[in-house]
Amino acid sequence: MKFPALAVSTLFLYNQAATTTVNAATERMRPTPMNDLIEQNKQTKLTNAKAAVKRGETLVSPHIVNGEEVDPPGKYPFMVNAGGCGASLVAPNVVLSAAHCGGFISSVRIGRHNLNDNSEDYETFTIAEEVPHPDYNANTLDYDYMMLRLNGSSTYEPVTLDDGSTNLSAGTDLTVMGWGTTSSGGSTSSVLLEVEVDAWSQADCNAAYSPQGYPITDRMICAARPTKDSCQGDSGGPIIDTATGVQIGVVSWGFGCADPNFPGVYARVSDQINWIQGYID
Repeated sequence: MKFPALAVSTLFLYNQAATTTVNAATERMRPTPMNDLIEQNKQTKLTNAKAAVKRGETLVSPHIVNGEEVDPPGKYPFMVNAGGCGASLVAPNVVLSAAHCGGFISSVRIGRHNLNDNSEDYETFTIAEEVPHPDYNANTLDYDYMMLRLNGSSTYEPVTLDDGSTNLSAGTDLTVMGWGTTSSGGSTSSVLLEVEVDAWSQADCNAAYSPQGYPITDRMICAARPTKDSCQGDSGGPIIDTATGVQIGVVSWGFGCADPNFPGVYARVSDQINWIQGYID
């Protein structure tokens, strides 16, 4: 995941040169004990230092690999800043994130761009209800979806969710966005970042991950581009069809960051659109 043995929600720029030295304890993590982490490469893309320290886990630096500042500010009004995880506004009072971020989000901010500029016209809400998908599996990260009901209604425009009508063929241009560091181990970015990646075919993604013991299910989609990717600190955030702005996935997990052999893995929105819409309605 892009979450602990750390979870994800903050996006970071990643120094590609550093990826060659990243090991299992410093890649995308999931919430597992340290001894398991050492034996596994699979990690979520969430970052929560306090939780990691409490569990005795190794901290990782969250990144959006080789991204750039979102321009203009407000380009993605549905983007949600949730501290250690990312999310997207899917209804005035409902946010979609990753199930592996469960328990790490107490409040969200909508309408942020520069986190150092408190004069921005943004909204803050606390979480009234947290509902992970009932079939979520913390070991395989299958069904990595979570709905969050806010304690009020946002005035920002929700994202359009893929109902299965998006033609997601290999090579489709996709975009991931969030906040994070500009280099591995560097300071976090105060501004919203984005990176474009390419969709992978299910067959190619399975060929990469299945031999490692992690088959790609129908609930997952894969995407990456040479030297570009989402990474720790990105969990729960949206990945959208660049051409239409439709959200097709939720940042979930992967091996390393921008590894040419292992793309980022995302929870496929269209596969569980009925469950998602059922909560919204």
